[in-house]
Amino acid sequence: MIFLNNHRTLRNLLIVGVIIAAGLLLRQPIGELSNYLLRNPAVLRPLGWIALLISSLILIVAARLALPVISKFWRTTSFWFVRRNFNWWLPLVSVIMLLILFLISASNPSIGPFAGLTAAGVLPLLIPLMMGVQAATLLSLEDDHALELPLTCQRPFAWQVAEYALLTLILYLLLGAVGILIALPTAGGDFVALLLRWLPAAVLLWGLGLRVCIATRQIIFSVMIVLALWYLLLYFGQTILVQYPYLWLLHPFLQSAQLPLILPESSSADFLLNRALVTALGLLFFASAMHQLTDEEWVLTGRYPLALPKKLEVAGNVDVNR
Repeated sequence: MIFLNNHRTLRNLLIVGVIIAAGLLLRQPIGELSNYLLRNPAVLRPLGWIALLISSLILIVAARLALPVISKFWRTTSFWFVRRNFNWWLPLVSVIMLLILFLISASNPSIGPFAGLTAAGVLPLLIPLMMGVQAATLLSLEDDHALELPLTCQRPFAWQVAEYALLTLILYLLLGAVGILIALPTAGGDFVALLLRWLPAAVLLWGLGLRVCIATRQIIFSVMIVLALWYLLLYFGQTILVQYPYLWLLHPFLQSAQLPLILPESSSADFLLNRALVTALGLLFFASAMHQLTDEEWVLTGRYPLALPKKLEVAGNVDVNR
């Protein structure tokens, strides 16, 4: 009875019941819609452009809201503090692994886990993973017991975390650019084509890793999410697209050569739409993480502030425990 007297428990049970009932009622229409999308995945193209437009507007609004903070504190960056406390061993490991993978690809392996690895395939294999792991290990709100100190600084706490995240982004962009210059002589193509192969997936895992790290307040769980998503989408992404071709809009590791197999009448605009949507999704994760960090009480306690009754607000300083 005590369990059922909890109004939050009853509300959650009601929500679950409504979702189950809606699923049972809509099972047949959803199945028909899924079958239609399987036969005609190109019909999602207009929805993709609409989603890109909405995402762009959200990012513009977020940038507009952050502009006063940026204009006030951009001259007082804590780069030197960030540089001393940044986790530099992950970029160092990335450089070593990048060189090893380039050497392996130069030997044209035909057997083993790296069979068929080319110079152009090294960057999509490594950069998104390491960038996502780096972002997922930026901070642990649950284990950091000295959060009061950065929260008392004049610069917002979200600004300080953003400096770590942007430093991660810049480092791996530079590493990826150097990797492209190394791969160009053997991979062919141009710089932009090789950049589009890995950059959207890297931005997605970077934003997702940071968002999950802040939402769960746990580094290990965040790294596991990034690793699982990277492995699933990189190694099984093509299989998933064959089974569910309407997911082509959000596949992070989609390659231009794969798209005609899914959309027979596809064009370069469809590939660019996919790349833009995946990148925008990663930036939305980043903006959401920064917005979460503006709530100082949540940063300290992991709980949202409770609204006081109006009588207590009018009364002023009232001992609510009395």
